Amino acid sequence: VEVADASAKATLVLWNEDVWLMERNGWERNDVLELRRVEARNFNPLELHSSMLSEFVATGERTAIPKNRQSPTAFSQLREGMEADAVGRVAEVGELRAFERNGKKGQVLNAVILDDSGAQAGLVLWDYYAEYCNKRLKVGDALKLEAFSVRKNPGLELQSTWRSHLVIEPAKHSLQSREDIMADMSQFLVLSRE
Repeated sequence: VEVADASAKATLVLWNEDVWLMERNGWERNDVLELRRVEARNFNPLELHSSMLSEFVATGERTAIPKNRQSPTAFSQLREGMEADAVGRVAEVGELRAFERNGKKGQVLNAVILDDSGAQAGLVLWDYYAEYCNKRLKVGDALKLEAFSVRKNPGLELQSTWRSHLVIEPAKHSLQSREDIMADMSQFLVLSRE
């Protein structure tokens, strides 16, 4: 995880249970954390590692550290080849599928998400996020996608990469309420069946 304070940036390396702690607590980009008992293992570039004694306390603040804060990008502004942050509501969730390619096994989960304008994008979740979202992701959920790769296949598609982070029901977002978007989606789905 890339972290920063007013003086410098660092890489926070999470091990074992600390990885799941990040997911369970729904940490998002620009959350402010107090890091206790982490080990500095490299100083150029600075690398901080968690250990059995480490503690991470979310202060409840969100701030613009570092100053080059990245805001979610509207679907209409997404272009192939970008790495982008986006927010949307889940319109459809597919089945978890296993595959094998070049002797390596993996998993993929496809979904469709909508932004407030009604624009839709395919969502492709690979391996860890495919498994993580398989039973957790529901139609109507708000998603915050951080550092997702933008592709055209043939329509707009957001794919998870090793750098990606996904938050289900983020603390702050600009999306319509679940009820409003669900009503819009049900009308869309009824029209699409005719």
